[in-house]
Parts: sequence; structure tokens; C-alpha cells
Amino acid sequence: MADQISIIPTWGIRRNIGNHFTYETGIGIGYRYIFARSVGYLDNESEGALNLHLRIGYKF
Repeated sequence: MADQISIIPTWGIRRNIGNHFTYETGIGIGYRYIFARSVGYLDNESEGALNLHLRIGYKF
């Protein structure tokens, strides 16, 4: 796999459910650059990137 770098500004929200549980959701749109030449491909690649996440947590 080739090395890559991504720059994706992300906006999200985090909320508590009761005293211990939390949830978080976020979305972002950005740019990804893949250094494919370093592993033998002819050209490097770049593309748009989408970041979506949903997380659930527990606080002790």
C-alpha cells in the first residue's frame, strides 16, 4: 500500500446519554493525495475524500 496524506476538516456533535454514555457523529469533506510512485506505480493519485463517523462511548 502506498503512503498517503489526507486533509479533511470535520464538523461534528457530541452528546451525553444519562451520566455515563456519550455519542458523537461527524462529517467532513476534504482532499487525499496518494504517493503511489514510491511503491512502483507510474503516477501519484489525488482525489476528494469524505469522512463520516459515529461513535459511542462510556465514561467511568
